[in-house]
Amino acid sequence: MFTDDSAISHQAVLRGASLEPVGDIVMADVAREATNELIDHVDALGIPEHGTVHIAPVTT
Repeated sequence: MFTDDSAISHQAVLRGASLEPVGDIVMADVAREATNELIDHVDALGIPEHGTVHIAPVTT
């Protein structure tokens, strides 16, 4: 999904894994400084209207 973005790593797509709403689960580690831009892109795709966006900080 965002394979060309160097601020995003450890991407995984779990096809058909979500039961409600039905669909895929996409997970990725995103550098803190790129988070706002990514959220804007996800919003522009309409994902929040059809599913869920979950953000959790990475503990170090």
